[in-house]
Amino acid sequence: GTWTPVINSNVDALTAAEGYYTKIGRMVYVSFHVNVDPTSTGTAIGLAGLPYTVSDLVQNSGIEGTSAIFSDSALFLVFPLSGGTTFAIELDRPMQGSASASAAAYRGSFFYPAAT
Repeated sequence: GTWTPVINSNVDALTAAEGYYTKIGRMVYVSFHVNVDPTSTGTAIGLAGLPYTVSDLVQNSGIEGTSAIFSDSALFLVFPLSGGTTFAIELDRPMQGSASASAAAYRGSFFYPAAT
């Protein structure tokens, strides 16, 4: 199916947002592409709109999976946040390269357990 990433936090502008998903049992695989103009490079980008609520299987962690995604010039950690439909892109700690305060394209995919 399809889903649309939307602004949650640390984003001035979001354009060209698109997402796709496949759900098998409780596991959800999502892929996405967004053009994001971040408010700051000192904190994570927060996006919402995941197609299913993220489960809270790992109690008190707040995170139910991780993956690497990329922008035009860097790699970033992405993770879904339990109990909602949001995910974070660790803009403040790139895995490789550097974060940009200018608009950039971010794309990638990850798995997460659905609450139902």
